[in-house]
Formats: sequence, C-alpha cells, structure tokens
Amino acid sequence: MGYSEQRLIEAMSRQLRQQQHALALKMETLDAVSPLATLARGYSISRDDRGDVIRSASSVKKGDRITTTLADGEIQSKVI
Repeated sequence: MGYSEQRLIEAMSRQLRQQQHALALKMETLDAVSPLATLARGYSISRDDRGDVIRSASSVKKGDRITTTLADGEIQSKVI
C-alpha cells in the first residue's frame, strides 16, 4: 500500500470517527427530551377517557376516569 492510499484510509477513519461522535451527541440530545426519559425521572402523564392529556385539575370532575402513565406502566383511577 502506497503513501497516498494510507493517507486516504487515515482520512476516512478520521471522518468516520467524527461522524460517530456527532451521532452520539444527537442521540444524547434525543434521549434528554424523550418523553420516556421524563417518565423515568419520576414524572407522569394523565389522560382523560378520550385520551387527551390532562393539563389542569379543573378539566376533570368528580367521577371521571383517568389513566396515568408512569415509567413502568399505567394506573387507572377515578376522580373523587
């Protein structure tokens, strides 16, 4: 293998490492904003019987059924 070929291989390897690093950074960013990562930190998402996210306590009334999603499953509840 000649000098030119060796330099080309080194340049390609360097480019590949840079692209792998850039991909790893993008994956970290995606993970940080992932709803699943948010749930894993202890948050939950509650939905009404239509599947709409409950954003305010005033949007539900006594007797409504809600589903709360946690990192490891769901809880069905009835508003009291």
